[in-house]
Amino acid sequence: MINFDKHLKELMYEEDFFIIPSLGAFIASFTQAEITDEGQLIAPKKSFDFNGLLHVDDTDKFINYIKEKENISKGEVIDQLKNYLTRFKNGLNDNGKMILADVCAIRVSDQGYLEGKFNPELSFYTKPSFSEPVVPISVSQKIKEEINQFPQVQGEELTEEEENAEYTGDLEEEESNNKWLKYLLYLIPLLLIFGALYYVILYKPFETKTTIVAEENLEMEQSVAAKPDSVYIDANGEIDENVNPQDVVEEIKQGLVDQEGNARLKRFEVSAGLFDLKENAEKLVKRMGDAGFDAEIKLVNGMRRVYVPVNGIEAAEAMSNRIEQFTGDKSVYFDENGISNR
Repeated sequence: MINFDKHLKELMYEEDFFIIPSLGAFIASFTQAEITDEGQLIAPKKSFDFNGLLHVDDTDKFINYIKEKENISKGEVIDQLKNYLTRFKNGLNDNGKMILADVCAIRVSDQGYLEGKFNPELSFYTKPSFSEPVVPISVSQKIKEEINQFPQVQGEELTEEEENAEYTGDLEEEESNNKWLKYLLYLIPLLLIFGALYYVILYKPFETKTTIVAEENLEMEQSVAAKPDSVYIDANGEIDENVNPQDVVEEIKQGLVDQEGNARLKRFEVSAGLFDLKENAEKLVKRMGDAGFDAEIKLVNGMRRVYVPVNGIEAAEAMSNRIEQFTGDKSVYFDENGISNR
């Protein structure tokens, strides 16, 4: 029987990025060593983040690692991993949250994908040389405390001790709020005084200057709108009286239409996958090209995103559905500002 928890913790000391198929990705981040003002040396630290959206690995890094460690066939590793993940996800369905390998608290988000939280005191920078457990009991207890910070998925009855602790916490919070209320009563007069000084010394002269500039801009816009433009001339060369030239100029400024009066569609990037290795990204681009997709590769935070550029929200939705059918995974798309739809 393969001990997947043991191999997972060992791999976190050896690798900076790997994916457990059908579960999620483990992405490392590093902090440098430093010396405090008191002369104390703080060792460098390696911590991990969990991403439940990245759960497909063409390289099978995790499976091949266990295959070499256990000296068994790849098929046997895959079969036992399926059983392990089935038990783990059944535990998520029953409890709403689970602890993975004593290092990461996992739960199902409101959007339906997995999200995880690591104990901030854990470091995987240097592998321990002694034979004691990698995670001490105290750290395991802190992870259990971290997991309780997740919102409860299912209702659970509180014990008497938990109810008392919650009641005590409410009293402490109420006392803290009263303390800040006293400070606020002292600060309000000071804020009013500073606000009046700001208005008299800084804001009022600036407001006058802004009004003058706004009037100059308005005169400029009116002079531009007064001239005939191809934007509001119909196919017969006649001026279209139903179109307000001022509105056309405003739309051009906002980027809603071009100089010819055509509606400008917003650009979107529909993602098909995110890879650490360049070879894997190029492999997916070739597969998509053979299937008729115009896929491209873009560097995002050191990773390689495979995406298809489209114009307009409707085209983005349609392309996202096509990519999901092609890859079998959920697809997201990003607007011109890098904001995704999920």
